[in-house]
Amino acid sequence: MTPPLPSKRRVLVMAACVAGFSTAAGMMFLPAMPQMATSLGTPIQAIQLAFTTYLVGNAIGQLTMGTLSDYFGRRRVVLAGMAILVVASIVIALTPNIEVLLVARVFQAVGVSATLTVARAVVRDVFEREEAAKAMSLMVLAYSMGPILGPTAGGYLAVYLGWRAIFAFTAVSVGLTLVWAWFSFPESNKHQRTAANPFAGAMTDYRALATHKGFLAYAGTSTMVFIVSYVFAMVSPVLLIENLGVHAEHYGPLLLVATVGFMCGTVISNRMTVRRGIEVMVWAGACFSFLGTLWFFAATLADAVTVAAIVAAYFIILLGEGLAAPNLAAGAVSAIRNKAGAAAGLMGFMQITGTIVATLLVVVLAPRDDATFRWLLLAVGAAVPLSWFAVRRLARPANNA
Repeated sequence: MTPPLPSKRRVLVMAACVAGFSTAAGMMFLPAMPQMATSLGTPIQAIQLAFTTYLVGNAIGQLTMGTLSDYFGRRRVVLAGMAILVVASIVIALTPNIEVLLVARVFQAVGVSATLTVARAVVRDVFEREEAAKAMSLMVLAYSMGPILGPTAGGYLAVYLGWRAIFAFTAVSVGLTLVWAWFSFPESNKHQRTAANPFAGAMTDYRALATHKGFLAYAGTSTMVFIVSYVFAMVSPVLLIENLGVHAEHYGPLLLVATVGFMCGTVISNRMTVRRGIEVMVWAGACFSFLGTLWFFAATLADAVTVAAIVAAYFIILLGEGLAAPNLAAGAVSAIRNKAGAAAGLMGFMQITGTIVATLLVVVLAPRDDATFRWLLLAVGAAVPLSWFAVRRLARPANNA
């Protein structure tokens, strides 16, 4: 039985909770990476590939789950995604080798991507464009806080119970969330589309979005913002735990300090978007993303890569993401009204595909020192404001086609 649709605020909170829990579960293993490498008898670079396979699964899920929710409803897709996440987490908790872990991470990511894509689409279902940008601040805060809060719990689990406990905890916590969602999560898509072949319809939707200049402007810049924060998060365990000797249980709290930047960005976005407009907030966020990478670059040049310098750089990067991401997401999913799910999915696919390329470069370059990584991060950071500058004239109010 599908629960009735409650108030807008309650729908938003429900979607944010589901997305937040799922993304936290997907990233809890970060501080346990060195321990996992030792346990499985594999180099740390192989464990870092768990990021890449996770991104592959996320790309697949983002591209399919959004459109499926347009045709079959948001509720069915989000429940199925959480069930996949639970099963994949159990498999990883019992994995005997790195190969099984890498494959199971693909399925973990498919499950997480279902919750993320549906969460964005739900916002567009119940809010108009400018309202959606404001509401998206809470949504982005929820699913972006997950990867920060998750490693905090993961660090303690790894130290006191071992890395496998992280994935066992993930299965239990997401399983409980699934039970709650089964009885509480409503169906917000009141205009479900019909087609003899939904996948053929999906291709039509993606072609329409791929030629929509406004969508490409927002989704393209969102991709660059996502790459900066994700690449920095990926390398941070090596920089902090291996290079600087930070204990695994202290890794999460350090990320929490940096997360204050993201919280500040989303609060400012929530309060200022309606007054200043989506484009102004995106420009501000893009500039801060670049400033964060510039800070890290300067620290490496001055041979001053300390815990404080790394946390400060991440703080500034996350501040920029907090300012830009809600507005970019709202602009993208509002591009074509009846294709919110497809737009959310295609934007996510663009983000993930770009990040796969960036993380593969990081894994290949294996930045155990900071020299090579600083140039890569600076280049990606500079691309954020440059990409928005190049396409901002294309970003126009939604063409409600």
